[in-house]
Amino acid sequence: MESNQQQRERYPTAADDLSGWRGLAYQELARLNGLQWARKRKDTIVALVDAHLAGQSEETVWGRDDTCNRSTWHSKWKKDPLMAEVLKAVDSLANGWKDKRQTDALAEAARILQLESPDSVRRVVQLRDNSDDDRVRLQASFGILDRAGVETAMKSTATTTHELSDKVEAAIGRIYGEGVTDGDDGESA
Repeated sequence: MESNQQQRERYPTAADDLSGWRGLAYQELARLNGLQWARKRKDTIVALVDAHLAGQSEETVWGRDDTCNRSTWHSKWKKDPLMAEVLKAVDSLANGWKDKRQTDALAEAARILQLESPDSVRRVVQLRDNSDDDRVRLQASFGILDRAGVETAMKSTATTTHELSDKVEAAIGRIYGEGVTDGDDGESA
């Protein structure tokens, strides 16, 4: 069985980019340079955005050493127009990054399924053909049919039409009388 590292090497993804949204937010955060407590302001914004992305309450941010406290945020920094602009911009960048990452992950999953499908089908066919267990063969067969689609296992209704010879028609006429129709309702013409 492959290790996670081997799988990542076999199927590299955009999610392997470790810089994440923080790399995108660098320019926005740089707008705070030169302000008093610039480092703490930046760290507070990063912590708030991290909490937003994780679906956590902002309350998880206030007890940390690298962020301001709740009172400072709500009474001062939150009301500062530049802080509000930077927070909004960084939050937007981070959410865009997260959306792209999720979209990339779904596309990557679809790509891996496409690559792995032929091997999986071969294995199921091998089980169907070579298993000594009837249940395994039956499950493999049903699995193939279930996933094969309507096109490969068309179900149709067959209609059979029988032509009666003149002798048979004459015999039916003698038994049931003349004028019997070939309709299904049995009524005479």
